[in-house]
Amino acid sequence: MNHRYVVSTQVLSLMLLAGCSGGGDANRQPTFPVTGTVTLGGGPLAGAAVTFSPKDGQPVATARTDANGKYSLTTYDA
Repeated sequence: MNHRYVVSTQVLSLMLLAGCSGGGDANRQPTFPVTGTVTLGGGPLAGAAVTFSPKDGQPVATARTDANGKYSLTTYDA
């Protein structure tokens, strides 16, 4: 069999399989954006660590507050 034909067939097969993978998003759990402001003594708290601990087995979401005490992160449903 011609070597070029075999290689072409293998490359085409791999491309078709890669296109059928579906990306895995079907099993992905929904996430939700969370924003807020951390204050201390009535003023913004810069550099504070904010941690959300969702249900067991879910990754912990963390963020740091900016100079205005604001944070933004994405977490799983509680």
